[in-house]
Amino acid sequence: MFGKISKLWRNNKSYYYQRDYYYDQLLSKSENLKLYTSLTNLDGKQAVLTNKVISFSENLEFKRNQHKYLKKKFGKPTYTITNDLPFGKIIIKLFRVYIGTFKTKLELHFFQDTLIMYSYTFSYLKNEFDKGQLLNVLKEKYLNDREEEIDFNKNYIVDQNNSVIVLSDSVDFTIYFITDIKSDLFHQMNELVTNDLALKRQRVSQNERELYRRL
Repeated sequence: MFGKISKLWRNNKSYYYQRDYYYDQLLSKSENLKLYTSLTNLDGKQAVLTNKVISFSENLEFKRNQHKYLKKKFGKPTYTITNDLPFGKIIIKLFRVYIGTFKTKLELHFFQDTLIMYSYTFSYLKNEFDKGQLLNVLKEKYLNDREEEIDFNKNYIVDQNNSVIVLSDSVDFTIYFITDIKSDLFHQMNELVTNDLALKRQRVSQNERELYRRL
């Protein structure tokens, strides 16, 4: 179904295979740094500390060579996207995998051959019970020593290395795992987005002044 039918180069040097709706969404989001800044700017949420380490894998083979480990475990990615950004390239690999009985889309985002973010998107949940099952597993694994109720709409999980777990349920239910949100990389991303917004506001203001003068 997802066999290679063409290799088309875009301005950002992304290449792609036969496209589907999810891929189009991923490509559109990944070209915009707001994908990352919206997940790392957590001022509106309350942090909940876990004593667990948030990590994709503790396997020594994964730590030695992440790409080789993924190929061995999952095979060839369904899609690969490479984005050229001012500070370097981010490579995104998408795999379609099963976690238990749940069919999910696994995204892995790499910068300088290091995993900076990964996520699981559950597009095929049948009901609220399925979602509740996933939430209960997260709470049991990362927050099993806490008695108070956790609301993932208001809270996020953070470990001692500043890695976080953030949930999104706007379209599909997605669990994001982000490595060290206080790193220089995410700081650069936030600065670029902030400067871009300021430039856009300046252009709008200049345009309005020109319209006011001419009309």
